[in-house]
Amino acid sequence: SQENYSENQLAAHALFSAAWVLQQLKEYKRSAESYKQFIVRFSESEFVSTAAIRAGECYFALRDARKTIDHLVRFRSHITRDDEKAEADYLLGESYLSLGDYPNALFSYESFLKKSPDNHLVRAVKYSRGWTFLKEMNYERAMQIFAELQQGTDDVAQGSLFRKGVAQKLAGDRMGAMETFNACFEANTPFSDDALYEIGLLFYEEKDFHGARTAFRELLREHPATNLAVQALRMRGESEVALSDYEAALASFQSVDARKDLLPDFEIDVEFQICWTLVKLKRYAEAAEAYAVFVQKHPTYDKVDEAYFWMGEAYFFSGNIGRAEECYVTVITKYPESKKIPEALYGLGWTYFKTGNCKEAITSLEEAIQMQRLAPDVQFDALLRTGGCYFDAKNYVAAGGAYRTIARRFPEKVASPFILCRLAFCNGEIGDYDDAMDMYEDAMKRWPQSQFIDDALFGKGEVYVKAQDDKKAIEEFRFLIKQFPSSEFVPQSYLYIGDAYMKLNQPKRVAASLEEFLKIHPASSLAGEAKVKLHKTYLALGLKAKAAKLQSEIEARAKEVQ
Repeated sequence: SQENYSENQLAAHALFSAAWVLQQLKEYKRSAESYKQFIVRFSESEFVSTAAIRAGECYFALRDARKTIDHLVRFRSHITRDDEKAEADYLLGESYLSLGDYPNALFSYESFLKKSPDNHLVRAVKYSRGWTFLKEMNYERAMQIFAELQQGTDDVAQGSLFRKGVAQKLAGDRMGAMETFNACFEANTPFSDDALYEIGLLFYEEKDFHGARTAFRELLREHPATNLAVQALRMRGESEVALSDYEAALASFQSVDARKDLLPDFEIDVEFQICWTLVKLKRYAEAAEAYAVFVQKHPTYDKVDEAYFWMGEAYFFSGNIGRAEECYVTVITKYPESKKIPEALYGLGWTYFKTGNCKEAITSLEEAIQMQRLAPDVQFDALLRTGGCYFDAKNYVAAGGAYRTIARRFPEKVASPFILCRLAFCNGEIGDYDDAMDMYEDAMKRWPQSQFIDDALFGKGEVYVKAQDDKKAIEEFRFLIKQFPSSEFVPQSYLYIGDAYMKLNQPKRVAASLEEFLKIHPASSLAGEAKVKLHKTYLALGLKAKAAKLQSEIEARAKEVQ
C-alpha cells in the first residue's frame, strides 16, 4: 500500500495515480490536494512538473481563478516541460481574464504565444487575447485579432466571426457590425442565435422597431432551444411597446414571466413591465391591483417609486381618487430623489382638482411646473389646470398670469383661442379693458373658424359693459345673436342688451329685447330672471295688464319649483 512504501517509487506512482483517478472522477479539490502532496513528498520525481500543472487544472475546473493563479505562481519553478509551461501560461491568462485583471491576462497570453508558437492551443489563446482587448475597450486590436481568426471552420473561427461583430458594434461601426452579424447568422454556426439577437438589438437601438421585432421573432422561431429565449422574448415585448402594440407586448412579457429559469432581477423587471403594459392598455383596475401586489413583493426594487406613481395613475383613471392620492403622496414623501416627483405632483394636483380642493391643487400644480421637468404636454395641462383653479376662485390676476404663460410658451396649441379668451376675460375683470379687447379681437382674427369665436364676441360685449359703453355692448351682443343663434351665450346676451337699453333709458327696447328672448328661448335657465326684469319694465311703461299677466306666470312657476 501507499503507507507501506511511502518512500519508494511504487508509493510515488500510487499517489500520482490516485490523484489522476480523482481528477477523472471530477473530484477536483481532493485531486489537487493529492497532486500537491505528491510534489512535496516526491520533489525529485520526474512527474513533479505534471503534478504541478494538473493541480492547476483542478483549481481551474473548480472555477476558482484565485487559487489557480496562486498555485501556478507558487509552483511555477516546478513546471519544467515546455508543453506544461505553455499550459500554465494559458491557465494563468484565462484566470486573470475571469478576474478582470486584463494586463496580467495579456502578459500570460503573450508569454504563451512567444514561447509556444506551434502549440495546439495557439488559436484558443489568440481568441482569448482578442477577448481581453475587447474587455479593455481596445476595439481596433480586438477586431484585428478576430478578423484573422475568423478564417476557417473550427470553433475558434465561428466564435471569432461573432466577436468581430461585437467589437465593431462597440467601436461604433454599426453598419459593419450588422454585416458581420448577418454573415454569422447565415453561416448557421453555434453563434447564429447570438448573432440574430444582436441584429435585433441593433435594429432596436436604431429605433427600427419593426426590424427588431422581426429579428427577435425569427430567433425564437428558428432557435426555440436557445439560451437567449428569455432575453429575446423580453426584447420582442419591448419592441412591441415601442410600436404601441401593447396587447402583443403583454403576451410577450407574460410568456417570460411564466418561465421558471429567470434570474431574480430579470423576473422583477418583467413583472414591472406587465403592470406598466396594463396601464398602457387602459386596463386600469387590473394594473392597480397588479402594482399593489408588486410593491408588496418588491419594496426595495430600484424602481419602486415608479411603481407607486403608475399605481397612482391606474387608480386615478379607474376612478379611485383616494387611493391615487395616497400613491402620489408616497412618491413625493418617501422617494424625494425620484424622477417621478414632478409627475406625481401633477397627478396629486389633479386629484385635488377632482375633489374640488382648488387651493391644494394649485399648490401641487405650481410646484410641479416650477421643477421644469414635466413633458411639454403635461406642463401645458398643468398650467391650464392652474389657471382654471385660479379662475374658478375668481383670482383673475393669478389666472391671467397662468394663461399668459401658456399663450407665450404654447402658441401652437389648438386650445390657444380658449386661452386667449380666458386671458382677455381676466384682463377685463381687473379693468384692463384695452388689452382685453385686443386679445378678443386677436383670437377672432387668428382663429376665425374656432369654436371659441362666440366666446370672443361675448367677451368683447362684456368688456363694453364693464367700460359702460352701452351702445357698443348692444352692437356686439346683437352681432353674436345674429351670427351664432345657437350659442350658449345667446340667453345672457339678451339680458345684457336689456340692461344696456335700461341704462340708456329706452324701456321700450328693453321690453322688446326681453320679449324676443322669451319667445325664442322659453326654457332657458335665464328665463325666470328675464321675466322679472320684463315685469319691472312693463310697470315702468305703465303696461299694467301685461305686468299682471307676467306676474301670474312668475308666481305659478315659483309654486311649481316648490
